[in-house]
Amino acid sequence: MKPSLRAFGITLLLAAAVSWAEKPEPAPPLRLFTLGGTSFSLNLDPDWKVTDPAPDSPDSVLFNTADPLRMSTRVSLGRVPANADTDEFRAWVLDQSTRDFLRQSVEKELVVEPMGKGDVRGARVCATDRAPKPDEYKYICQGIFTHEGAALIFTLLYNESGMEDAKQALAALDALHFTQRT
Repeated sequence: MKPSLRAFGITLLLAAAVSWAEKPEPAPPLRLFTLGGTSFSLNLDPDWKVTDPAPDSPDSVLFNTADPLRMSTRVSLGRVPANADTDEFRAWVLDQSTRDFLRQSVEKELVVEPMGKGDVRGARVCATDRAPKPDEYKYICQGIFTHEGAALIFTLLYNESGMEDAKQALAALDALHFTQRT
């Protein structure tokens, strides 16, 4: 018995509908930045405001929500000091951040969490301000990624209203990709 042309057409329509329904939402647009001769890319929410490097701060970029008190992130690029062990340098930077955060954080102990994919190695530490003032942030995360001598340091500041944006920013940073060295 031969399948009818109509049955075949219906099958194709159903397959197309299932395929269309299963398509994930498109990823946020990929933004390429070049700071200090090193290029990297991040998938940033198209609704976030991105401030490209200023002449007085050529190695930093800022991205934040429309209301910067919800979430604001500064990414700065530098170099791992010559002759320094990359892992030790990364640990030292996070140790300095942890010590600073502990002075005014709710947490009695802060945990350094690994970040990064593949050969991009990184980590972060996050804290809650015990007494944020109005127009200040309640939460802070600071982290560092290293790759081929580059050291990318980020500071993420946010409040309760920006919790989801902060999670998205951390995911974008975790998927950071160095694209080239110039």
